[in-house]
Amino acid sequence: MCIRDRVKNIDFADIQKFASLKHLKKGDMLGRVIIVDGNHAIMAMTHDKETHPSQDFALWSQSSHFAGDFLNTMFNMVWDKL
Repeated sequence: MCIRDRVKNIDFADIQKFASLKHLKKGDMLGRVIIVDGNHAIMAMTHDKETHPSQDFALWSQSSHFAGDFLNTMFNMVWDKL
C-alpha cells in the first residue's frame, strides 16, 4: 500500500521507529490488501484509481489459514524482493 497516495503530511521518520518501510515504484503492484495479526484479511476488489469511492468494494475474511498461512507468506515473499 502506498501511504503517500492516501495521507498527507506524514512524518515517515516517526513511522520508521516502529515499522520497516519500503518504497514501491508505480506499477510494481496493483491491489490493496490488509492483513491483521495473521487472523483477518481485507482485500479490495476494485481498482482504487478507476472506481469512485462510493462504489469501492472489499472482502473481509476471518480465517487464520487464509490470512496467516497464505497471504502472510505471499506478502513476505514480495517484501523480501523489494
